[in-house]
Amino acid sequence: EACDWSSAVCSSDLLEARASWRIVLAPHELVRELVRLGRLATLVDREQIYYSVSRGDLIVPPAPATVDAVRVADKKDLAALMHAALHLNQSDLHVDPWCVDRAWPKRSIKTRIRKRATFVIGPLGKPIAKLDLGSVGPSGVVIEGVYTWPDQRGRGFAASLVAAVAQEKLVDHPRVCLHVAASNAAARRAYDKSGMVEAAGCLLMPRA
Repeated sequence: EACDWSSAVCSSDLLEARASWRIVLAPHELVRELVRLGRLATLVDREQIYYSVSRGDLIVPPAPATVDAVRVADKKDLAALMHAALHLNQSDLHVDPWCVDRAWPKRSIKTRIRKRATFVIGPLGKPIAKLDLGSVGPSGVVIEGVYTWPDQRGRGFAASLVAAVAQEKLVDHPRVCLHVAASNAAARRAYDKSGMVEAAGCLLMPRA
Protein backbone atom coordinates (compact mmCIF):
# COMPACT_ATOMS: atom_id res chain seq x y z
CA GLU A 1 0.00 0.00 0.00
CA ALA A 2 1.43 3.36 -1.04
CA CYS A 3 2.20 5.87 1.69
CA ASP A 4 2.39 9.63 1.75
CA TRP A 5 5.90 10.93 0.90
CA SER A 6 6.12 13.01 4.06
CA SER A 7 5.27 9.98 6.20
CA ALA A 8 8.02 7.95 4.55
CA VAL A 9 10.57 10.72 5.05
CA CYS A 10 9.60 11.33 8.70
CA SER A 11 9.65 7.61 9.46
CA SER A 12 13.06 7.15 7.86
CA ASP A 13 14.48 10.14 9.72
CA LEU A 14 13.12 8.87 13.03
CA LEU A 15 14.55 5.40 12.53
CA GLU A 16 17.97 6.86 11.66
CA ALA A 17 18.01 9.34 14.56
CA ARG A 18 20.64 8.76 17.19
CA ALA A 19 18.31 9.75 20.01
CA SER A 20 16.47 6.81 21.53
CA TRP A 21 12.68 6.86 21.62
CA ARG A 22 10.09 4.69 23.29
CA ILE A 23 6.64 5.96 22.27
CA VAL A 24 5.30 7.52 19.09
CA LEU A 25 2.11 9.57 18.86
CA ALA A 26 1.49 10.50 15.26
CA PRO A 27 -0.96 10.43 12.34
CA HIS A 28 -1.98 6.98 11.16
CA GLU A 29 0.08 7.07 7.96
CA LEU A 30 3.32 7.90 9.75
CA VAL A 31 2.92 5.18 12.39
CA ARG A 32 2.07 2.52 9.79
CA GLU A 33 5.09 3.47 7.71
CA LEU A 34 7.34 3.53 10.77
CA VAL A 35 6.32 -0.03 11.67
CA ARG A 36 6.81 -1.17 8.07
CA LEU A 37 10.23 0.40 7.52
CA GLY A 38 11.61 -0.48 10.95
CA ARG A 39 9.96 -3.90 11.20
CA LEU A 40 9.13 -2.89 14.74
CA ALA A 41 7.50 -4.99 17.43
CA THR A 42 4.90 -2.97 19.29
CA LEU A 43 3.21 -3.25 22.67
CA VAL A 44 0.09 -1.35 21.66
CA ASP A 45 -1.22 0.11 18.43
CA ARG A 46 -4.35 2.05 19.16
CA GLU A 47 -6.38 5.12 18.36
CA GLN A 48 -5.83 8.09 20.66
CA ILE A 49 -7.90 11.25 21.00
CA TYR A 50 -6.31 14.59 21.79
CA TYR A 51 -8.17 16.95 24.10
CA SER A 52 -7.16 20.58 24.41
CA VAL A 53 -8.09 23.86 26.05
CA SER A 54 -6.59 27.26 25.19
CA ARG A 55 -5.91 30.41 27.11
CA GLY A 56 -9.05 32.52 27.20
CA ASP A 57 -11.39 29.53 27.36
CA LEU A 58 -13.38 29.36 30.56
CA ILE A 59 -12.22 26.60 32.92
CA VAL A 60 -14.35 26.11 36.00
CA PRO A 61 -13.29 23.15 38.16
CA PRO A 62 -16.41 21.05 38.76
CA ALA A 63 -17.28 19.73 42.22
CA PRO A 64 -15.94 18.14 44.35
CA ALA A 65 -12.48 19.70 43.87
CA THR A 66 -11.40 23.29 43.44
CA VAL A 67 -7.99 24.83 42.86
CA ASP A 68 -7.55 25.03 46.64
CA ALA A 69 -8.16 21.28 47.00
CA VAL A 70 -5.35 20.40 44.59
CA ARG A 71 -1.79 20.15 45.88
CA VAL A 72 1.64 19.34 44.53
CA ALA A 73 2.70 15.77 45.30
CA ASP A 74 5.03 15.22 48.24
CA LYS A 75 7.67 12.56 48.89
CA LYS A 76 5.24 11.05 51.38
CA ASP A 77 3.04 10.18 48.39
CA LEU A 78 5.76 8.07 46.76
CA ALA A 79 4.41 4.63 47.67
CA ALA A 80 0.90 5.49 46.51
CA LEU A 81 2.19 7.02 43.28
CA MET A 82 4.24 3.88 42.62
CA HIS A 83 1.04 1.85 42.89
CA ALA A 84 -0.66 4.19 40.43
CA ALA A 85 2.22 3.99 37.94
CA LEU A 86 2.26 0.19 37.96
CA HIS A 87 -1.51 -0.02 37.60
CA LEU A 88 -1.47 2.48 34.70
CA ASN A 89 1.20 0.42 32.94
CA GLN A 90 -0.96 -2.65 33.34
CA SER A 91 -4.27 -1.14 32.29
CA ASP A 92 -2.95 1.18 29.59
CA LEU A 93 -0.01 -0.71 28.06
CA HIS A 94 -0.81 -4.28 29.17
CA VAL A 95 2.48 -4.56 31.09
CA ASP A 96 2.09 -6.71 34.21
CA PRO A 97 3.59 -5.20 37.39
CA TRP A 98 5.87 -8.20 37.92
CA CYS A 99 7.57 -7.40 34.57
CA VAL A 100 8.50 -3.86 35.61
CA ASP A 101 11.86 -2.95 37.13
CA ARG A 102 10.66 -0.88 40.11
CA ALA A 103 13.79 1.30 40.01
CA TRP A 104 12.71 3.04 36.80
CA PRO A 105 9.24 4.29 37.87
CA LYS A 106 10.61 5.15 41.31
CA ARG A 107 13.28 7.41 39.81
CA SER A 108 10.74 8.98 37.47
CA ILE A 109 8.25 9.68 40.27
CA LYS A 110 10.92 11.14 42.54
CA THR A 111 12.03 13.43 39.72
CA ARG A 112 8.48 14.61 39.09
CA ILE A 113 7.96 15.29 42.78
CA ARG A 114 11.19 17.26 42.94
CA LYS A 115 10.21 19.28 39.86
CA ARG A 116 6.68 19.85 41.20
CA ALA A 117 5.29 18.12 38.13
CA THR A 118 2.76 15.84 39.85
CA PHE A 119 -0.52 17.13 41.27
CA VAL A 120 -2.90 15.24 43.53
CA ILE A 121 -6.13 15.44 45.46
CA GLY A 122 -6.15 13.81 48.88
CA PRO A 123 -4.22 13.69 52.17
CA LEU A 124 -0.46 13.21 52.41
CA GLY A 125 0.47 9.64 51.65
CA LYS A 126 -3.08 8.75 50.57
CA PRO A 127 -3.94 10.62 47.37
CA ILE A 128 -7.21 9.73 45.70
CA ALA A 129 -6.45 11.18 42.26
CA LYS A 130 -3.26 12.30 40.50
CA LEU A 131 -1.89 13.62 37.24
CA ASP A 132 1.54 14.49 35.87
CA LEU A 133 2.84 17.28 33.67
CA GLY A 134 4.60 15.85 30.62
CA SER A 135 6.22 18.37 28.32
CA VAL A 136 6.05 22.03 29.33
CA GLY A 137 7.18 24.70 26.88
CA PRO A 138 6.31 27.78 24.83
CA SER A 139 3.57 25.91 22.92
CA GLY A 140 1.83 24.73 26.07
CA VAL A 141 1.55 21.96 28.64
CA VAL A 142 0.81 18.27 28.16
CA ILE A 143 -1.02 16.46 30.98
CA GLU A 144 -0.42 12.73 31.36
CA GLY A 145 -0.76 9.92 33.86
CA VAL A 146 -4.23 10.84 35.04
CA TYR A 147 -5.33 8.26 37.60
CA THR A 148 -8.06 7.91 40.21
CA TRP A 149 -7.76 5.21 42.86
CA PRO A 150 -10.39 2.51 42.18
CA ASP A 151 -12.41 3.04 45.36
CA GLN A 152 -12.81 6.75 44.50
CA ARG A 153 -13.90 6.46 40.88
CA GLY A 154 -17.15 7.84 39.54
CA ARG A 155 -17.10 10.85 41.89
CA GLY A 156 -15.65 13.47 39.54
CA PHE A 157 -12.15 13.71 40.98
CA ALA A 158 -10.32 13.27 37.65
CA ALA A 159 -12.41 15.96 35.96
CA SER A 160 -11.87 18.29 38.89
CA LEU A 161 -8.12 17.72 38.99
CA VAL A 162 -7.64 18.19 35.24
CA ALA A 163 -9.76 21.35 35.25
CA ALA A 164 -7.96 22.86 38.24
CA VAL A 165 -4.46 22.18 36.89
CA ALA A 166 -5.43 23.41 33.41
CA GLN A 167 -6.83 26.60 34.91
CA GLU A 168 -3.56 27.20 36.77
CA LYS A 169 -1.27 26.41 33.83
CA LEU A 170 -3.21 28.54 31.34
CA VAL A 171 -2.11 31.63 33.27
CA ASP A 172 1.42 31.21 31.87
CA HIS A 173 0.92 28.91 28.88
CA PRO A 174 -1.26 29.28 25.77
CA ARG A 175 -2.63 25.75 25.72
CA VAL A 176 -3.08 22.62 27.84
CA CYS A 177 -3.70 19.27 26.21
CA LEU A 178 -3.74 15.52 26.85
CA HIS A 179 -4.44 12.34 24.91
CA VAL A 180 -6.46 9.28 25.80
CA ALA A 181 -7.41 5.95 24.22
CA ALA A 182 -10.44 6.42 22.00
CA SER A 183 -12.00 3.37 23.67
CA ASN A 184 -11.64 4.75 27.22
CA ALA A 185 -15.18 6.05 27.61
CA ALA A 186 -14.91 6.83 31.34
CA ALA A 187 -11.79 8.96 30.94
CA ARG A 188 -13.26 10.78 27.94
CA ARG A 189 -16.36 11.65 29.93
CA ALA A 190 -14.11 13.07 32.65
CA TYR A 191 -12.20 15.24 30.18
CA ASP A 192 -15.43 16.46 28.63
CA LYS A 193 -16.62 17.47 32.10
CA SER A 194 -13.31 19.20 32.82
CA GLY A 195 -13.92 21.68 30.02
CA MET A 196 -11.43 20.27 27.55
CA VAL A 197 -12.46 19.85 23.91
CA GLU A 198 -11.72 17.01 21.51
CA ALA A 199 -9.17 18.37 19.05
CA ALA A 200 -7.68 15.57 16.92
CA GLY A 201 -6.97 11.86 16.59
CA CYS A 202 -3.74 9.91 16.19
CA LEU A 203 -2.17 6.52 16.79
CA LEU A 204 -0.12 5.57 19.84
CA MET A 205 2.71 3.08 19.39
CA PRO A 206 5.09 2.13 22.23
CA ARG A 207 8.06 0.01 21.17
CA ALA A 208 8.21 -3.49 22.59
